[in-house]
Amino acid sequence: MSILGAIGSTSPDWMDFHKERDSQTVCFWQPSPRDPRKLKYGDRWYFFRRGSNRIDGYGTYVRWSNITVKAAWTLYKEGNGSLSINEFISSLEGASSSDKKITEMSEIGCVELQGISYFDSPLNISDIGITPLFVPFRYIRDRDLIEEGLFGYNNNENLEQIKMRFELCDERMVKSRFLKYLHIRDNQAKFRKKLLDVYGNVCAVTGDQPSEVLDAAHIQPYINISSNHVQNGLILRADIHRLFDKGMISITDDLCIIVSRFFLSSKSGYEKYHQRPLIIKNDVVRPSREALRYHRENIYLDG
Repeated sequence: MSILGAIGSTSPDWMDFHKERDSQTVCFWQPSPRDPRKLKYGDRWYFFRRGSNRIDGYGTYVRWSNITVKAAWTLYKEGNGSLSINEFISSLEGASSSDKKITEMSEIGCVELQGISYFDSPLNISDIGITPLFVPFRYIRDRDLIEEGLFGYNNNENLEQIKMRFELCDERMVKSRFLKYLHIRDNQAKFRKKLLDVYGNVCAVTGDQPSEVLDAAHIQPYINISSNHVQNGLILRADIHRLFDKGMISITDDLCIIVSRFFLSSKSGYEKYHQRPLIIKNDVVRPSREALRYHRENIYLDG
């Protein structure tokens, strides 16, 4: 039985605090520490809004630690969901099932999450057959029903209702003190499978191809696990992928292919794709315009 991620029971105040501030690195704290030891870096941690039947978004799991309240405040400050350490302690006491007084030296569990994303329309768990959450978190085993509902692998109607918008990743995140210890291309195979599920065995430039020659290409180059968003990806034939990464090919906002002037006169065969429409065989999912604009402005060699 494989572990694919987790659903965490989340205080509405904590979630709304971070959503308002667009927090990207947060401490999902637990007054009574419980180690999600079966998770690995890059797994999704979904936010179940306590007191409702909905899932509002998710973060990317980085690590778990059992630390003092003071240490958590030193590391994450407002990433704990509070404006001050005293307010943080008050929130912990309000969420604790124990009568024991919480101080700066009390130990709490901290799930560190990065790349926080929120759904444009929260997902009602009853629509996908998930039972309400009455514990701090629950593992997702074998099959991610939330992802299936969101990306429409088995339910295109849900996908139309819930549009997940990719937001450009902060390039400074690559300098995180944790990322240098991690394989930043973790989950590339999962990213490729996700894109193939959405787009099929179709290169966005050349059309139908054998799956063996197709790659999952990032539009905004990979920065962290949040880069593996379906709207930041394209299925491209391996040679087209290399040209795209080197800036010889890019895509306009209206999804037309543009070829660098360095290739237009080369008689290489690639110039024939210039100004052709992108081949997207999905009626709902489209590449992020922000990501495409980033590629044109920062990667594309237009001369």
